[in-house]
Amino acid sequence: MILQNCKIFGKIDAKPSKSIFQRLLAFAILSKNPTTIHNVCISEDAYASLKLIEDIGNEIIELGNNSIQIIPHSPKRDTVLNCGESGLCIRMFSPILALFPYNFTINAKNTLLKRKNDGIQETLTSLGASVETNNNYPPINITGSIKPGNIKFSNLDSSQFLSGLLIALPYLNSASSITISNIVSKPFLDITLHYSKLFGGKVEFDGENHFTCYPSAYFGGEFYVENDWTNAATMLIAGAIGGQVQINNISSNSPQGDKVILDLLTEIGAKVIEQGNSILVEQNELKNFEFDATDYPDLVPGLSVLAANCKGLSRINNIDRLKNKETNRVETIINILQNSGIKVEYYDSALKIYGGETNIDLINAQNDHRIAMMAALLSINNKNDIQLIGFDSVAKSYPTFWHDFNFLKR
Repeated sequence: MILQNCKIFGKIDAKPSKSIFQRLLAFAILSKNPTTIHNVCISEDAYASLKLIEDIGNEIIELGNNSIQIIPHSPKRDTVLNCGESGLCIRMFSPILALFPYNFTINAKNTLLKRKNDGIQETLTSLGASVETNNNYPPINITGSIKPGNIKFSNLDSSQFLSGLLIALPYLNSASSITISNIVSKPFLDITLHYSKLFGGKVEFDGENHFTCYPSAYFGGEFYVENDWTNAATMLIAGAIGGQVQINNISSNSPQGDKVILDLLTEIGAKVIEQGNSILVEQNELKNFEFDATDYPDLVPGLSVLAANCKGLSRINNIDRLKNKETNRVETIINILQNSGIKVEYYDSALKIYGGETNIDLINAQNDHRIAMMAALLSINNKNDIQLIGFDSVAKSYPTFWHDFNFLKR
């Protein structure tokens, strides 16, 4: 794909959140009653979770109008599964599968084969499951059933496995506890706890580092998948550096953490207007910024391009977790910016990015959807055309990205 520099102007609709949709699927299969889900996400990651729950015996009924119904059935046999490239799928469903007295082999493909899954083997084994991994890489082989217990984490670099535990443990017949010293991506845990309560889960969180999971009965119901702030953030950054963008059908009252992009864009000087469930961002002179990425790792590729378009020195802190994504995103972002002519410094888990003009003619996304979207943002004000290798990787989280981006180009 060839990306040309451009102006950005127009209106698009926000897309469903794959993260919320996958969590709804997890609660649905543990529920006593059917669950109806509206505004279904159709990304590759979402499909991986949908296929997994079907392969273990749950019934999926397509209702039309982008809605489905899940009829829950407990697994009845050993099963070989595949989570594709979805880190959330493999980490969240591992403790859920460990609830059942069968053997599950969870395979992966492409970039997920190179991503570590720390904590799964040790934790589930301590709860009574038999677990084998390839030195914490997929495939993961799990034979249940886990029992209630008290879990302590001194270090956990992803909230995804923790979300899986918070969904699975209330399914057991007595209480369990989880203590973790360094909670990361807390907004994603807030989303898990939000939907746990709606499904009937009883989980207490002390607000700092301790969770208590009480025996609960999950009940199905009717749910609407919120539209996604992470993907919306990419387009809002495009408006801030390239013209004007309006995103419709997105709520700033969402529990999703990546809505923090609105505060940042306002802080650095972009024109931001909220009206109902629409957000408009318009280009303006942008000043430098400092941002803590602890809870917002998916924003970092887009923020790195934003920093390159700001005056002066910007700093993005606490980014080392990005080393265990589809690529080593820290390394990939640095290489792309440096090859663009942008001065970048990295130390103490922080990126220091000096704003300036960019001039790069080739980017290899390395099958990383966030890097492909980063390339699109970089192309807006780049001096020359950019040849992008791996443009189709956006299907992982935002299948219509190029349709929407091209619609906004002027």
